[in-house]
Amino acid sequence: VEEKTCGDGPGLEAMLEDDKHLLNIILDIKQSLQFAFDSASVYARTFESFRVFYRENESLDLDALRDQDHGVAFFTESLEKYHGQHKETLAIKQKRHLGLLLVDTTLLKGKLIPSPLRCLKAINDMLPLLAKRKIDAIIAEAQDAQFKLEFIPSATTEFVNSLTFLEEIQERVRDGFV
Repeated sequence: VEEKTCGDGPGLEAMLEDDKHLLNIILDIKQSLQFAFDSASVYARTFESFRVFYRENESLDLDALRDQDHGVAFFTESLEKYHGQHKETLAIKQKRHLGLLLVDTTLLKGKLIPSPLRCLKAINDMLPLLAKRKIDAIIAEAQDAQFKLEFIPSATTEFVNSLTFLEEIQERVRDGFV
């Protein structure tokens, strides 16, 4: 065992506090980390629209949607909306370098992609059912109109009623059975 001959000597803490080079390295590391996390925060805000559409899609009651009667405009808007959401979700880069950080969006994409697809499936399932209902209604109306138009009027009132009905049918055909 050696004995001290010169006293305690300088403390390690005092030496590190006086080391300007070490202090600059620590400051650079802190700034690099802050910049990386600031970049990650900005990048995270780019996903706000995805969060909004995901929340809307997941809260959508598809059974209630199926029970409602929708026009062509609804289907046009819905198909464009959900196809757009799906396309945007597929366009998310799998990995993104943000300075010191590497953001991996694999789990995010895995969670987002099924959301618009679920809505698209519901819309696509509704279209044939709606088309069948509309076609059945048109066929029933056409059969009713055919029966009324084949009826031969025997009185003036019946003749007037028949002509009035013919005008109404022609107008409905011009307007597209709306």
